[in-house]
Amino acid sequence: MPNLEELILVAEDCPVDKSEAPPIGKKKTIARYDYEILIANPYKYTERELFKEVHHVQRKRLHLKIDTYNIKRSMLVQHYGWGVHRDNQGRLALIPMESAEYKNLQETITTKNSYRINKA
Repeated sequence: MPNLEELILVAEDCPVDKSEAPPIGKKKTIARYDYEILIANPYKYTERELFKEVHHVQRKRLHLKIDTYNIKRSMLVQHYGWGVHRDNQGRLALIPMESAEYKNLQETITTKNSYRINKA
């Protein structure tokens, strides 16, 4: 089995210089669902399991085809300054962009760029 470990980097054009929690509003956003689940359960969910938990279980949107969803498009990496570490079993955890852990992972494992907010 190949090593899946990688760090999804914060978007190059992310507007923050320190990770922050997505705001709590009247209606919970997808970013807020992702954040709450991953903060409370680091390394519990794979990418597909996370999307299933958010959309099918939490939001009760069973008709959504989550196979095309991609963590590199997450608002957490684009707008809120969170890197996503995928361990060697494919499970996800949030890593604050300003942390020593983020810098260490950036230097020691495979990294992937997230999608930019503005297309160049």
